[in-house]
Amino acid sequence: MITIPVLDFHVIHKCNFTCDSCSDFTNHDLPGKITIQEAKYSFSCWNRRITPKTFNILGGEPLMRRDIIDFLHLSREMWNNSEIGLITNGILLDKHPELPKVLSELDINLWISLHGDDHVYKKVIRKKLKILEKWTKEYKFSWGCNADHKHWSLIYKGYGNS
Repeated sequence: MITIPVLDFHVIHKCNFTCDSCSDFTNHDLPGKITIQEAKYSFSCWNRRITPKTFNILGGEPLMRRDIIDFLHLSREMWNNSEIGLITNGILLDKHPELPKVLSELDINLWISLHGDDHVYKKVIRKKLKILEKWTKEYKFSWGCNADHKHWSLIYKGYGNS
């Protein structure tokens, strides 16, 4: 068994944002998302060969998936000894009211990737962080914010699927 520091797994290519600096190319309107069956097959090919210290579920925007909870369960099942993180921009938290219970039960961390400093965005994200504060009063799970936008740089030219 080989231990690796981090393994990131994209469960969807789409995002509710279209950031010019997205290194995942989500603003290029790429099609597709992996099915839970495809993920299970992929994970099972690797989970006896490698152990990631940290296994991250991300996208695009993973909370655009109605079945994100299934991916959390599968991740914990397949990577039982790994720290697992769900990385999201946080805007769709209120669409998944069952999320805090599952994060707590499966010992999965939630990371909010911050996307800007302008006052409109900050007002929206503050509301979402209040949801997290409410959730953590009832359920025990770790969460945090990363000011990822402060480290972004444009890595390509162009926009959209053409």
